[in-house]
Amino acid sequence: MKKWTWMFALTLAALCVCASAGADVAIDETNFPDENFRSCVARFDRNGDGIFSDEELGRVTEIECERVADLTGIGYFTALTRLYCTGNRLTEIDLSRNTALTELYCGKNRLTALDVSGNTMLRVLQCYENPLTELDVSRNTALTVLDCGYNDLAELDVRCNTSLVYLICQGNRLTELDLRSNAALTLLACGGNLLTELDVSGNTALAALMCHNNRLTELDLKCNTGLTELYCAGNLLTALDVSRNTALTQLYCAGNLLTALDVSRNTALTELSCEDNRLNEMDLSFTPNLFIAVLYGAKTEGEYAEYILDYNYFSADSRVTVITVPSSYLLLPADLTAAEDEAFLNIRADAVIVPSGVASIGANAFPAGVRIYGPASSAAMTWAAMNECAFFPCTEEWIAALR
Repeated sequence: MKKWTWMFALTLAALCVCASAGADVAIDETNFPDENFRSCVARFDRNGDGIFSDEELGRVTEIECERVADLTGIGYFTALTRLYCTGNRLTEIDLSRNTALTELYCGKNRLTALDVSGNTMLRVLQCYENPLTELDVSRNTALTVLDCGYNDLAELDVRCNTSLVYLICQGNRLTELDLRSNAALTLLACGGNLLTELDVSGNTALAALMCHNNRLTELDLKCNTGLTELYCAGNLLTALDVSRNTALTQLYCAGNLLTALDVSRNTALTELSCEDNRLNEMDLSFTPNLFIAVLYGAKTEGEYAEYILDYNYFSADSRVTVITVPSSYLLLPADLTAAEDEAFLNIRADAVIVPSGVASIGANAFPAGVRIYGPASSAAMTWAAMNECAFFPCTEEWIAALR
């Protein structure tokens, strides 16, 4: 008798498990409390009966939702591989049943915690711009992309994430970052942290390195010969050797303590920013592709284009003296042929850039003491001389690059 009772109990338990696994799910407030999320997933109800069958749930591999504050019910979609819920009002998210996930985009929410320990198939994780103070990705060994920038992380351990190709962790509170296990990295963005040192000697595949606005006193890039973009501005660097980084096209090293910068081997450079250092002179004669050294610009509203920025000036012969120029300037329209008397007398900019098309300039066109930039032997040069204003020669190509 006991034998039959035991067998009956096992059979009943098995039936209950099967029934639970294949149970229909009503698309209602109980299972999906958030109205917007409920409306979002309702489109997967193929027959429109207001109930998800096991087959219907199994067909759902991607979900993208907006204006959602609660993702309760997401666990029913166990076949889900891609979840995009960026830019919502989520404070928590339970993905424990979504073990098939390979891509998770949950940035720009209000998440204070994120548990992805059960999502071991994740390849892409974007959780930027949340107030996360912790993030454990030790079990997510398949990750190739991790973007956890602009959170509140004091630590980040990526030693188990050996497949990482893109790592974006800028805008946190990291004081150290161990990358010795991440040889596949091609992009590293770790700017805006509290790093005092950064070892990328083992990251020989790096093409882009953004380590700006930290506390780095040195940066060894001898092994990173494939670098094309380097952003190391706003640190405490006293020296920077880029002689082996011959593929560099963009170099941003402003706001350091550099007394010298040799770019003679960086012939591919197209953009260079090195203002706010301690440089006295530079030789750019070996950088024929460098078309602009004016960066950090932001156009503002106005009748004429006004840019607020800091930049370096370099002359046509490519041998330059690095100088500090005004933080604002007025760029005259390209089709302007004459600057009438008093036309720009009341501008607030500290410098005026005059294209070669301006053939005549009124005696009082610009305020006294303003700095003038324009092509050599132009009306601008003559006006500057007559009014005892500083004049800086530049090419039309240089001016055109500002527009």
